[in-house]
Amino acid sequence: LFAFYIFLGHLSRIFSLSLTVVFHVARMLSSLFFLWSFWKFIGVIMPGETGLVRTKIYVWGVTGTGLGWILFMAGITTSDFWVAEAFPFLSMYSNPHFPLGMALLLWAIIIYLDSSRSKWLLLMTCGLALSVIMPFGLVVAGTIFLGNSVWGLFKERKIKVKEMLALVSVGGPFLVYQYLASLADPSLSIWNYQNQTLSPPVWDFVLSFSPALALAGISLWRIAREQRVAINVRVLAIWLVAGAFLIYFPFGLQRRFMFAYYIPCVLLGGWAVNQIAKKWRSKWLWSFVMGISVLSSVLVVALGFFGVGSRNALFYLTRDELGALNWL
Repeated sequence: LFAFYIFLGHLSRIFSLSLTVVFHVARMLSSLFFLWSFWKFIGVIMPGETGLVRTKIYVWGVTGTGLGWILFMAGITTSDFWVAEAFPFLSMYSNPHFPLGMALLLWAIIIYLDSSRSKWLLLMTCGLALSVIMPFGLVVAGTIFLGNSVWGLFKERKIKVKEMLALVSVGGPFLVYQYLASLADPSLSIWNYQNQTLSPPVWDFVLSFSPALALAGISLWRIAREQRVAINVRVLAIWLVAGAFLIYFPFGLQRRFMFAYYIPCVLLGGWAVNQIAKKWRSKWLWSFVMGISVLSSVLVVALGFFGVGSRNALFYLTRDELGALNWL
């Protein structure tokens, strides 16, 4: 279990580096890999858009969060402040395995959309890596692939399941192994019993992912009216809808399925912004949307600096806590 962090621990031992240094080097390298992968992903999903539009969507996806800043002054902390795995910015700010898992999820979709016949081994590798580094990412990817297969069956009388089977062929059994191992271990089974990560209320969810989510809804409405939908657009639409279903599926770990959900919101939302800006001939719409999307991100960083500077108890271990951790 947790083989990625055990691996980082071995790197720390081999190179005689502190765990803190290895953790942050891994976080930065994972973030760089995600940033490159996200740019590639946008290019694959939006081949017809101009470089300027793709760049705007890229910057929005990398820096933005939601509208939680509106309620923050009232003492209400919404998901866009703390559910790090849902947002690229918070993921890169938090740890190595969130951005690395996001990059692997994006590459799984990129490979899935590739028409090459030599993609089966790559999908199997992606599936295994996801099951080790971000297991819930494998479920999200598998759901997207399954949704596209169902769409193809009803709309085109074609079913496409080989890619999904390749993705889960190795990663799936390892995922099951991890789950069974956690149940079999006495300590982990007790920990799992109390490990309930439920999704936030719907109003929190909508506010935390908006304006991207609200704008993505406009794109979704337009897609639903189309007779034929390109597979790249279809994948985003499925991710948006199936992702919301997973997030509120009655399951004790449902919040974990918010993983990378901001990405389809931003890409579909970006399409809507671009269409509205063209229709209204607005030069400021992009700036407005991106401006209100980045305020929660700015607050997160500012609160970090303020908390460290003021020696806030949320940012520091007490002597007793440190002693307990050293004893463990």
